[in-house]
Amino acid sequence: MAAPDASQRVADIQRRAAEKPEVAFKAFDTYPWQADQSFSRKLTTALYNAKADASLLADIALQMRIERFAERIQIQIDKHAYKQWLSETGNLQPRLFLDHNLAREKQAIVRLEVPPEQRRMAILHTELGYPPHQEAPEVIDPSVPSWQRSAPKTELFVPRSAAGSSNPDGSALPYPKKFEEIVKFLETGQEIPGVRQIPDTVIDDPSISTHGSMQAPLKPWERSSGNPGTNTEPGLGTSSNDTVNSAAMAP
Repeated sequence: MAAPDASQRVADIQRRAAEKPEVAFKAFDTYPWQADQSFSRKLTTALYNAKADASLLADIALQMRIERFAERIQIQIDKHAYKQWLSETGNLQPRLFLDHNLAREKQAIVRLEVPPEQRRMAILHTELGYPPHQEAPEVIDPSVPSWQRSAPKTELFVPRSAAGSSNPDGSALPYPKKFEEIVKFLETGQEIPGVRQIPDTVIDDPSISTHGSMQAPLKPWERSSGNPGTNTEPGLGTSSNDTVNSAAMAP
């Protein structure tokens, strides 16, 4: 038998929720909130736009959950009845953010040097009854030198927009004014200020000659005294033994 599709599952939840309100509350809590990217983006924006003296962030998140659940599942959740059900059962509201989202928020807060009360995700996480997020301890590899472990971590890939090569709207950044001035000088043939002009000429100095006055040294085969086969320097030319042997072999 084929598994029921999503529409059939939603219709089954709607039917059972009309009979038992706790079924709607359980479906409300088991909805994949962390996987709903659209909901996560809207909730994050609402949390950071909330004023400092606003109500609890958990109330803002609950109201947005109710609206999203009614939009997707077509089941309206009664806020007061839901809170009463949580109090009677001792259940906590579901976690709305993944651990890596909380870790990224903490890194951004530290990098921008803003007060901790701006960590709206972490505050909501605590208001829902969960302990403060603790990053997992780093596993130390003994084969990695200590200086390499202490080196700053940088991203291997930096998006072009983050590198500052374009404006937020995608257009290219303008060239510096100095660069435009140099281009204008080159196009009009004007002299560039601060650049020394060196003439492209060669000055002939009569005192300098390309021909040397010293005599070139003799080559090894030129250092003989009369006999081309005999050399006055030891180790060069033909030895006396070689001469005798050559004479004996002659016809």
